[in-house]
Amino acid sequence: MISFSVVTIVRNDAPGVIRTLQSVLAQTYENFEIIVQDGASTDYTSDVLRSFGNQIDSLTIEPDNGIYDAMNRALRRARGEYCIFMNAADFFVDNKVLARAAERIDPTVDDIWAGKALSDEHGTVHNYREPDRFWAGSTFDHQAAFIRTSLMQQLEYDISYEIAGDLHFFTRARQHGAQFTYDDMIIARKPFA
Repeated sequence: MISFSVVTIVRNDAPGVIRTLQSVLAQTYENFEIIVQDGASTDYTSDVLRSFGNQIDSLTIEPDNGIYDAMNRALRRARGEYCIFMNAADFFVDNKVLARAAERIDPTVDDIWAGKALSDEHGTVHNYREPDRFWAGSTFDHQAAFIRTSLMQQLEYDISYEIAGDLHFFTRARQHGAQFTYDDMIIARKPFA
């Protein structure tokens, strides 16, 4: 049975993180942990997170140096075989996403297993480039990607990037020989605005 680490990064977005965590806690699959990294929110987000109590397996509230630094900090605490970043306001499309992913991911082959994401604004699949055009930019959303945790922890995100750290990570993963698998399964719904 595959184990997952669902990682959530948040700063000053209590409504968004509630929506995210509710979708994670509703999953019927049981072999997962929830890791939350709060970038020292200045509103009531930290209090909301504390109210989840032990439903969050690992909660850290501290200043960081941007989203990719926060993602790295959370990732270092991950213990699942695969991790997925479901950041504040992103959410699983239904309560069986992890169960379906566990059936489709092949741990003997898949280093990065990518599904699809819906636009929260339009409810439609957000299409990216074809997988063989990875050299031109993104081919999937990180909110729809299950990544072998050991690979993520080895490479981490380069925090010098403000908005393209995930693309840079996936490029380096290819250079390291990571095996990518693409699937049409819809994983997440997220705001693109």
